[in-house]
Amino acid sequence: MVDKRIERCAGLLLMAVGLGACQALAPRPQTPPLVSAATAQPAAAAATTPASPGLPVRAVHRGLLPPQRLSAPPPPVAPSSAEHLADGHQLPAVHALLVSAEHFRKKGRLDLASHRLEQALRLAPQSAEIYGRLAELRLQQHRPAEAEHLARRGLLYARHIEERERLKAIIRMSRPQAKPSQPQGVSR
Repeated sequence: MVDKRIERCAGLLLMAVGLGACQALAPRPQTPPLVSAATAQPAAAAATTPASPGLPVRAVHRGLLPPQRLSAPPPPVAPSSAEHLADGHQLPAVHALLVSAEHFRKKGRLDLASHRLEQALRLAPQSAEIYGRLAELRLQQHRPAEAEHLARRGLLYARHIEERERLKAIIRMSRPQAKPSQPQGVSR
């Protein structure tokens, strides 16, 4: 009976030693040591910390990164090279819609011309040219309030003086004309 106890203890002892050996051979995750402000060294000094026996010694950086490793901010973009983003009126689909709208306007189909211009505006929402054409069409459709609204929106995107002047003229035309009143004291 004593022999069985000895055998059992010897078996457990061998198993414990075997597990301990496996654990010692297993790779340990390398985590950087915690550095507090009190123990931090100057940025110029890089120290090495001794690791556990049998593991390689690694360098630990304590301090700021060297200046050459920091990335510099991108240089500012020159205003001449980035005036405005393209408004989209040069897209082939937009050009085709503008041609189609002009065709329908000449034929007197203002509803179809309006539809084509609205489609073009969805493709190129920052095109002052399309806003101007649609505003002119609204004037032809006797819808001056919409014409003024569209012309004012076009002014937001107009880049050239000619575009601005054309849109301002549409705004003036869309406002109701005040009738000249008769001078007071003169009766007919």
